[in-house]
Amino acid sequence: MTDKLFSIPTDTSSYEAIVKNNCYYVDKTSALKTVFQDDPSQVLLITRPPYFGKSLTMSMFNSFLALNTDDPNDLSRHIELFKDKEIYKDKEFCDKFIGKYPVIFISFKEIRGKTWKIAYEKTAKEIYSLTSGFCFLHTSSKLDEYDKQILNYLLDFDFLSDPENLVTLGFSLWHLTKLLYKHFDKRVIILIDDYETPLVEASKYGYYREMEDLMASLYGSALKDNDKYVQKAVLAGVIRPGSEIFIIAINNLCSNTIFSGYDALATSIGFTEKETDELLDYYGLSEFKAEVQENYGGYNFNHHEIFNPYGVVSFCKAALNTHDKSCVEVTSYLNNTSSNAVVKEFLAEILPCVSDDLQTLVDGGAVSKNLYVFIDHEWLENYNRSDFWSFQVYAGYLTPPKDAVFDIDHEPIDLVIPNISVLKAFRENILENFTSDKAQLAYANDIIKAIFDGKADELKLALNSLLKSFTLVKDFSSTESDEAYYQGFLNEVFSSQKDYLENYASNKELGEGSSVITFTSLDEKIAVIIGINQTDKKFDKAKLANLALEQIEHKEYYQDHLDYTSVLKIYCFGICFYKKSCSVAFKEIKK
Repeated sequence: MTDKLFSIPTDTSSYEAIVKNNCYYVDKTSALKTVFQDDPSQVLLITRPPYFGKSLTMSMFNSFLALNTDDPNDLSRHIELFKDKEIYKDKEFCDKFIGKYPVIFISFKEIRGKTWKIAYEKTAKEIYSLTSGFCFLHTSSKLDEYDKQILNYLLDFDFLSDPENLVTLGFSLWHLTKLLYKHFDKRVIILIDDYETPLVEASKYGYYREMEDLMASLYGSALKDNDKYVQKAVLAGVIRPGSEIFIIAINNLCSNTIFSGYDALATSIGFTEKETDELLDYYGLSEFKAEVQENYGGYNFNHHEIFNPYGVVSFCKAALNTHDKSCVEVTSYLNNTSSNAVVKEFLAEILPCVSDDLQTLVDGGAVSKNLYVFIDHEWLENYNRSDFWSFQVYAGYLTPPKDAVFDIDHEPIDLVIPNISVLKAFRENILENFTSDKAQLAYANDIIKAIFDGKADELKLALNSLLKSFTLVKDFSSTESDEAYYQGFLNEVFSSQKDYLENYASNKELGEGSSVITFTSLDEKIAVIIGINQTDKKFDKAKLANLALEQIEHKEYYQDHLDYTSVLKIYCFGICFYKKSCSVAFKEIKK
């Protein structure tokens, strides 16, 4: 690597910061023309999964469009930021749009809190901060005294943060569009990022109705039939809401989702395969193209394969900081994200109802589901099963396969897990849920009791009951055997019962494809050896369970326990799994 290379931009969603800091930028500026000239809607909502670059796109829009409030004729900053970008080649478009509009750019990402009071104050803070950037309006000769009084209210945080003044806060965006229009004699462009975050948080913590009313006032007053003051508004978020009051207040909203047929916007957010390959080539990481595709690609946005940009860029940064390329790891980017927290919460509520479908997905298959274009934000309270599948798609956990038909208004659509990174997140969420699910813990308790009682039939019954409701998820070693698949399942069961076990050991090979788990009771009076087999033939279960037991005896895996004076009993179990059932063989070794 040389010092001339662009640096990696992983910690910012500011377009201006990326350009000024000489960072690598995947040029998405052509989206400007698509959104602000070609798209006829006055209010456009763009939905994409988290961590796909929505905020960077909105920041780029702002940097290009927003006029210089000190000198509207000065385009020097705009030219410096866009002179080598694709959009700058379109002189006609630039003449009409670059640096030509007053812009209101606000993000609601930080409007979150466990109480209505906290969330309300944070909303007031965002509006106060936004208005602070327009202090020059105080000296405007085009504003009357009433206008300036309104401006004073919006610049008074104590006033705005008092719920008694909710009406003023609710109409704040409308007031600002009017003031900016009067001052510049130009219609305003409104950009709202993370538009739905306040509603998602409100739904989680029980103040949804209050927040919905505030958002209805904010959005409705500024965006509904306000073409006198507003040139265009663009909102960005994860899901497209349906019947909620605040969205009904915007009667002119059009949306662009991952299912929309508007091809020009399909690749505007997220990386294409070509863009990803160019990025890897630039940094000398071409040899990792297959791993990057497997871990961060696989998303189908209107028949285009899209890569998660955050995952790709994070990988490049980590790889460039690793001196030995053989040590480069392709890791998941989802586990600590807010959307992953929502998935965990949803799974905890409805996992028993969807375990068979999840099993199909984690095994690499597809499930066919009816999806909703619109999802009300109240789904977090209701945990509706249909909303669950729709949310998984919009949040980036599921995607239509490459050849899917996108007629979600009339037909079910096939869904798959897009890549290994998402599969890992599913795995961790499912296994974590196991340790907190009372029903599954009860089965695990029954399994331990049957083992320490030396009762094979009761162990088989308890295992089969748990297998029917539990989603088996493979580890991700390329050399993993089918026995290891079920060994991982048993490891998870026993990890939930660790308070009753001592001397736990796993991953010992019995030979001939079998694996073994050993442990003792807490008082070390009972030693347990479990041999594991797997079969694809239903009627071989009993035979292979006995074979696992015979291998334990043949290899004398119980030998060490014969020498322990504390061990009074040695129980050996052979278990053979077939899909979501098993057979169990048992023998006690006499001391």
